[in-house]
Amino acid sequence: MREYSSRSNPPTAQQVEQQHARLDRLYMPAMPPLWLLTLIGRAVQARRKRRAVKALLKRDDHSLRDLGYSRAQLRQRLNDGEKQRVLLDDRVARSGP
Repeated sequence: MREYSSRSNPPTAQQVEQQHARLDRLYMPAMPPLWLLTLIGRAVQARRKRRAVKALLKRDDHSLRDLGYSRAQLRQRLNDGEKQRVLLDDRVARSGP
């Protein structure tokens, strides 16, 4: 709640009731929706994978060949991840709040 200095007027009873009514309308479930937790987990996992692929792309071609990768394969993985992210964003947008 808002603090009042000695110069300002204290809130009226009506203002206090309105503030309490606003707080009562605020609904927070005891547990967030499971789909939201799943979505966050997938997003974190996808971000980790993208960062790992980007770290590999910073290496030289010889090191990548030693690890069994080619630069084209890694770029393809990044592009596929972007497509998946766009599809996921679209699915979330259609589901609504």
